[in-house]
Amino acid sequence: MKQKNPMETKNKTSSFPLITAQENETLYITEIKGGRRFKDKCIDQGLVPGRKIEILNNSGNGPCLVKLFNTRIMIGRGMLARIYVRPA
Repeated sequence: MKQKNPMETKNKTSSFPLITAQENETLYITEIKGGRRFKDKCIDQGLVPGRKIEILNNSGNGPCLVKLFNTRIMIGRGMLARIYVRPA
């Protein structure tokens, strides 16, 4: 029997990489793609599937500023490409 991966959710059809998100969008994290260390880093920062985030600044260059609960987090471009989201 295949084990369920806690880093994925069922609805992946409308998912897209966080790196392509626009400013002022509200999104839900659907999947974290990467190795165990990367996933652990995301978990430590509160970036887990099902979590709602708001894009505050994503200029296309440099890191992206997101709002998670009442906290602002800067996420680098490499991480953004491996975090998948869907519209809220």
